[in-house]
Amino acid sequence: MEKVRNCPVLAIPGDYILKDPKEIVFPTSYKTHYKENELATLIEIAQLTHAPIRILYIKKDKKLSEKQKENKALLNRIFESVSHTHHELYNVNLQEGVRCFTQSRESEMIAFINKKHNFFGSIFSNPIVKELGNNTNIPILALHDLRN
Repeated sequence: MEKVRNCPVLAIPGDYILKDPKEIVFPTSYKTHYKENELATLIEIAQLTHAPIRILYIKKDKKLSEKQKENKALLNRIFESVSHTHHELYNVNLQEGVRCFTQSRESEMIAFINKKHNFFGSIFSNPIVKELGNNTNIPILALHDLRN
C-alpha cells in the first residue's frame, strides 16, 4: 500500500467476506489540507453503498488550531454530498483508537490519505499505513496525497 502511488488501493483481509460497508471510518488529524479529487473515490464508495462517513479525530490537544478548524470545515464542504459525522477520542494512540472505534461501531471499512513521507519522516515516524494495516480485520482504503 505504501508503494502504489498512482491509484487508490483497497486492502481486504484474506478471510473477510466482502460486502457493502454500513459505515466508513476516516481517521484524520485535521492537519492536512484535503482536495476533493483525493477523496473522490471515498465519496463515490459512500454514495454507491449509502454508507455514512465517520470522521475520527484522535485528540492530543484540547483545542484545534486555526488551521485544523479550517481543514475540518473543508472536510465538511467536500463531504457535503454524503452523510458524515465527526467523532473524537482522547488519550489513545492512533492504532488503538481506530481499532476500538471501528469495533465498537461495527464499522466495515477504514479509509485514509496515504501521505508520501520524506526521508527524515520515514525514519522518525511510522506511516499511518503500517499503523492501521497491522491486525485489522476489515477492508482498508488507501487514498493518496496528490500534493506529492
